[in-house]
Amino acid sequence: MNEIPTHKKSDIELEDLRRNMAFSQRPSAQPFKPAKLSLPLTLILYMIAIASIVLVAKGIIAIGLSVAAFALLLALLVFWKKPADSHHASFITMISLLVLVFGSVYSIEKFEPKAHEEPQRPTRY
Repeated sequence: MNEIPTHKKSDIELEDLRRNMAFSQRPSAQPFKPAKLSLPLTLILYMIAIASIVLVAKGIIAIGLSVAAFALLLALLVFWKKPADSHHASFITMISLLVLVFGSVYSIEKFEPKAHEEPQRPTRY
């Protein structure tokens, strides 16, 4: 703790203290480096998301949905670890969620009976 001074400092002493404080060496602030994802990794993430679109469009739904889920997990990891590239992560998240939703709806529609098919009736004995 600082002690209470016993006498008042003169103007010359105050100037010396101010000069010493002004020119004292302080540790310099570290420059801020935003954590960015490299360009090849960003392109790979986009290619994974687009591959899920292509797989679902070609009819390979199960693999396409799993690739979309994998792209979603990678996008969330990028969003959490690399805040400077959160816009890329949000685009990939939107693509993956759209593929997951519409791919799921399409796969459910595939297994429903068609309009021209007669629904199965219970068998009577």
